[in-house]
Amino acid sequence: MGTLTVTRNMQKIEKIALDTQATSRMMAIAAYTGAGKTTALERVAYGIGQENIFYVLVDKLMGVGDLLRAIGRAMGVEIAGRPRAMAYILAIH
Repeated sequence: MGTLTVTRNMQKIEKIALDTQATSRMMAIAAYTGAGKTTALERVAYGIGQENIFYVLVDKLMGVGDLLRAIGRAMGVEIAGRPRAMAYILAIH
């Protein structure tokens, strides 16, 4: 495995993620393929050891329930039911 080169894009994405955590917000990042989104967010969520940062890979075919279940899995919370009930369960965790 080679050495990871941290690009300016990756640094910007990591800063956005850490700022989002510090202000207790939720965010999404969309950019061109190869911008470093996945690598930067995985580094923040898994590598840097931050608490309460969860990485969820979303695809365009996901419905609301699919997205909420994916968020729950990332948080370690198994949820089911209607979207409003699932969102409430996630919010209290």
